[in-house]
Amino acid sequence: MVGLCNDGLGATDAVEGILNFVAYGNKWLTLRAIQGTFFALGTCLDDTALLLIIAPVYVPTVASLGFSLVRFDVLYVINTKAAFITPPFGHTLFLIRGVVPKGSRITITDIYRSIIPFVGMQAVCLGMVMAFPQNSTVPAKCSDRELTCNECMNDGTMRRSKMG
Repeated sequence: MVGLCNDGLGATDAVEGILNFVAYGNKWLTLRAIQGTFFALGTCLDDTALLLIIAPVYVPTVASLGFSLVRFDVLYVINTKAAFITPPFGHTLFLIRGVVPKGSRITITDIYRSIIPFVGMQAVCLGMVMAFPQNSTVPAKCSDRELTCNECMNDGTMRRSKMG
């Protein structure tokens, strides 16, 4: 419904025009700008709300740039999970603060500092999926030949592939 409203009002075309202007028509800068807005909005919005409100606007733009929508979905998941642990509204941080025993010396500032390596790892993963799209879709290997996940489950073998 939101996608239809956005499309009917011309929001998709407007956002695509703004992104092309900001990124100087470079498709990689456009993808980075989209990921930046996902991260910024993900710090204060739930991932489901972000998916329902923002994704319908960005998906046509990403498709028109020639990027795989599967890779875009993987980037979305990595980005929103990184945003979920990032201040100022890192929902997971407040959950962690809630389970810290009363009287403990651990403050919310300590918790904020402790997530820095995790956000860094998420940023590295995000960069790797952006640079190497094959990282977002790795086929399962059950035997000597590559099988899809469904074939793997139906085959019932689930044995390790031989190392060559």
